[in-house]
This record gives sequence, structure tokens and C-alpha cells, in this order.
Amino acid sequence: MADPKAFYTRVANEKGFSENGFMGSVSDYFSAQSGGQFNITFDVVGPYTLGSVKSYGENVTDASGNRLYDKNAEGMITGACGQAHADGLDFSPYDWDDDGFVEMVTSYMLAKAKLPAAAQRQSGRTSRSRLRNHATATSAFLSMLALTR
Repeated sequence: MADPKAFYTRVANEKGFSENGFMGSVSDYFSAQSGGQFNITFDVVGPYTLGSVKSYGENVTDASGNRLYDKNAEGMITGACGQAHADGLDFSPYDWDDDGFVEMVTSYMLAKAKLPAAAQRQSGRTSRSRLRNHATATSAFLSMLALTR
């Protein structure tokens, strides 16, 4: 993907988005679920490298193998938010009621990629070329955030 931020901005906001098997945008979903009462636009930031797939990306399943939920979803979101903050993102516009808390954060899992240990420790953005150039090292988990004003 040449520009993940542009693509996931479209996934989050473009009315009727239908590429790559999508059936509408995230914004479309919230509008439909609320009967047209909750119409939001997302600001997309990232991608951020969060560490090992084992820490964030594994599925938790029941005894029959049915997927129940993603392992450590809270850690994935707080890790990505921490990196966004370290990159200088001002979270105050996303605190709708001025209580010191962001009201809504959506996270996208982008890819399971191979990165060297040094790249996993770096905060901030990871380029697609860096992912391709290190295809033999440790698995890493990438995430993008979508925040609503």
C-alpha cells in the first residue's frame, strides 16, 4: 500500500467505501446504527509500530477454536496513542466534554510485518520500505488510529 494513511482515511470517512471487500466506511456504520443521528468524521494518524504480534495481534479463541476477541486490544490502543502523543499529536480537540478523556478512538490493525529489534524500539511512523527491507527479523504489529472531533 503506497499511502496507508490516505487509504485508512478513506476507510474511516468515505461514504459508501467499497474497495478491498469493505462495505461502507466506519462513518457509514455509525450513521446507519444511529439512524442517521451520529455522523462523524475521523482524523487518521499513524501507522505506529507496537511490538510483537504475540503481544497485540493474536486472537483469543474458545475450546472449539471460535475467535472471541483480540489479545490485549487495550494495550494496542494505548500503545498507539502513546506514540501519537510522542509525535506531538494534541489530543485536546478529541475531548468532547473537557473532562480530560478522549471520547472515541478507533484502531486499525494494518499488517503483521517483519522488523529488526532496533526498529521495534523506535517510536513513530514506520515506512513501507522499512517493512520490505527487513523481512527476516521479528514479527511486529502495526496500528493506525482514527479519532473524532
